Amino acid sequence: MEDTLSLIADSHDIDINRLGPVFESKLDSKLSDIERSNLLRLIINVYFSDGFQDKFIPLAQRLKQHAVQSDNKNDRYIADLFLMAQQLKINFKSQQYYQLILDKKAALQTNPLDVKNLQLDIILLILAPEAFKFSREQILINHLTKIREQNLNTPFEFLIIKALSSSQSQIDNMLFYANKLLRYANEHQLPVNRATIIHNIGYYYHFRRMTKKSRQCADLQLQIAHENNNPEELFFARARMIEQLDQEKNYQGIINLTDKIKSSGYKPPLFWQNFIDYYEAIAHAYTGQLADAENTYKRLYDFLNSPDLKQYALPQYLEAHLAFNQQNHLKAFNTFNDYWWHRYNHVLQSQQQQVDAVRAELQTVVDEKNQNIQLAEYRLVQFKWLTGLLILFGIFIGILILRTKRDARALAASGKKLKALTRIDDQTNMFNRRYLQNRLDHEFEQFLRDNNNNRVLIMIDIDHFKQINDSYGHLAGDFVLNHVAQIINDRVRKSDICGRYGGEEFLILLHNLGTDNALEFAENIRQSIEQHPINYNNNPIHVTVSIGISLVNPAMKSSQDWIQQADSAMYQSKQQGRNKSTVF
Repeated sequence: MEDTLSLIADSHDIDINRLGPVFESKLDSKLSDIERSNLLRLIINVYFSDGFQDKFIPLAQRLKQHAVQSDNKNDRYIADLFLMAQQLKINFKSQQYYQLILDKKAALQTNPLDVKNLQLDIILLILAPEAFKFSREQILINHLTKIREQNLNTPFEFLIIKALSSSQSQIDNMLFYANKLLRYANEHQLPVNRATIIHNIGYYYHFRRMTKKSRQCADLQLQIAHENNNPEELFFARARMIEQLDQEKNYQGIINLTDKIKSSGYKPPLFWQNFIDYYEAIAHAYTGQLADAENTYKRLYDFLNSPDLKQYALPQYLEAHLAFNQQNHLKAFNTFNDYWWHRYNHVLQSQQQQVDAVRAELQTVVDEKNQNIQLAEYRLVQFKWLTGLLILFGIFIGILILRTKRDARALAASGKKLKALTRIDDQTNMFNRRYLQNRLDHEFEQFLRDNNNNRVLIMIDIDHFKQINDSYGHLAGDFVLNHVAQIINDRVRKSDICGRYGGEEFLILLHNLGTDNALEFAENIRQSIEQHPINYNNNPIHVTVSIGISLVNPAMKSSQDWIQQADSAMYQSKQQGRNKSTVF
């Protein structure tokens, strides 16, 4: 890491704040059509990957004008990719835009190193959810290898390296490609955003509570912001430092830094102003300024409960700190419990996403094995034809055929095993989260086509599962999971789909049922679980579940809305005392 930080600090001459305007000014000089195309693509991608929408949109419009004048279909295609979000009035970082790019990729039938294909894969890595970063990285790494093997001179080499340097799936890869990016950019005098690079590396260490390394990154980010004398960049560097000070429990430092931000004259967007105020409220609580902290908490209540932040349980976190510093220890204890319950579920979901990412990679292996099988079968056909023409080598060819058949069968068996691994949960032998999500996406798309809303989603969560693990051990917890899974499997119909969604959560998709019948079905499962305690090592364990039920409806925009409604209904069951079924 030290080498990377040193290289970032020494690369001020190629910082985007200095070199970006230089590259934009080149567009006003006399250039050939190819030079103008390459320059526009380069600058657009640099600004896009760093989130500068106000800069890459006008440049994409210029690229489209140039494409029309020069009759360049590739440039027009690329320009439309970057302008699509604005034309549809959606956020270019949204899941909807990501899905549109995926659809474009699926519809494209071209060489992997075609400029359209390379551009799509770069955008997909930048926008990919965390669970799919690793597989997207491998695609770009393969492109990079082929570019070098074929000795191609293309600006996409730099753009691929840049995209890989910002992907946060593995710190070793990120540091490796950050080094490569900075050396490549210094050698060819290309612009890089040093603040973004150090920010991404710092956040990786911050979220893993590697405080010393995180602090080094935060210090360097602040140093770069002062060097660039950019008010917006300086604000975000200070915001990053506030998070660092919170991790170090330096609450007076937070207050001092928020005072600097407010006196700087820079007006950040409302979200980030609330972000600063939130940390200031925590610092006030810990430094005895309880009235100021409580007033800020009340003002930020709606912001902290917004959908984008709800999973982090920030109101409970701040409220618990206030109660603790007011010496209301019972309230603080209960509120902290509520906070950690929310965070525990969030961590489980994050871990499940990582598992799904690994399984996605296994699926890639399966696909490669299938391609090998097809190749083996094709060779078999060739060998059969050759036997008629090459009689003298008949015995030799026969041996090759037998070996190829054996290899094909072995590959087919391996492929089937790997395919099963990508669909089945190891603990319960039920369908896993990845398979359930794919089926729900398919069912939701089917609903949009046939408008038949007789599809019901049931979410089941084992009550006090953490307490079971703590009291009886994790082996007992596994025993409970298998027990609940068995009861569910015994009661679902052949047409239904059920599986483990994550942690102690299960999903059931019912067809051709209304909410009344679904509630009756859910109650049957709940009562069966309640009435059949588990005998584990001569210790009776009484298990109950909380259930949420959601009927698909036209107001939903995606399968995620469907899952969210079932989860909300389940959470309502929890709030009403657990061991209950609730219809959304």
